[in-house]
Amino acid sequence: MQTSTFDGVRVLQIIGDIHNKHEVYNRELIAGRDKCYAHNLSCEEIDQQLKTVQIGDLTDNYTEFFDHLSSPEIDSSHNGVYDRQNLLLQGNHDPSKAVPCCLPRFGESNGVFWVSGAYSIDKNLQSNWNPDEELSMAECYRAVELYASLDIKPSVIISHDCPNYIRKDKPLKIESQTRTSDLLQALLEIHAPDIWVFGHHHTHLWNWYSDKQMMAIGLEEGESVMIELDTTDAKEIPIIWGSPKIEDRSY
Repeated sequence: MQTSTFDGVRVLQIIGDIHNKHEVYNRELIAGRDKCYAHNLSCEEIDQQLKTVQIGDLTDNYTEFFDHLSSPEIDSSHNGVYDRQNLLLQGNHDPSKAVPCCLPRFGESNGVFWVSGAYSIDKNLQSNWNPDEELSMAECYRAVELYASLDIKPSVIISHDCPNYIRKDKPLKIESQTRTSDLLQALLEIHAPDIWVFGHHHTHLWNWYSDKQMMAIGLEEGESVMIELDTTDAKEIPIIWGSPKIEDRSY
């Protein structure tokens, strides 16, 4: 679905897998705001123009996670399950029931497309395995249909997993093709975004694919990246803070 989720957003912080590490998540939220201050954004601008997306595998219990996040030993400013600035993309180790701060399972807003879910290679070992961890085939078809129908193709894709193209090029922890990686590959073949960010593999990856004119960023557990989105009508390429190759547009 197309939504207004990222309308008016100037800076998008994407946070990698967390796996119940409350302090790590809170650390990245604080670091993201500090980076905005360093780029001369005011408190008001940060509140209005910054969104964070945790890329999946946050926790196996949302209520317990956010209760602990607000406890005195952490004292996070996060507003729990109803927080609309700090959003969640569901992975394959998250609860099946979404909470209000979860993004829809797939969608698009303001040049950002997202896809949740992945296949669990360890599902037989999980006591709370989620049978809906991947999009259904019907959802996959709808996601491809939406992506293909967009008049202006997204400049950024956020997904828990990554396309087969990236899996085959770089050594990742999970090599086998899945329904999700096939879906993401189908999106890539329709249109390569300027930037594709993913988690799931717990692998640090910054790779420029000249044949696709695409920057692929794989996030390690607890790692994050800041992307400045275009807010003008010029439709410039998004800027990855801290990446000279992108920032100077030299490619």
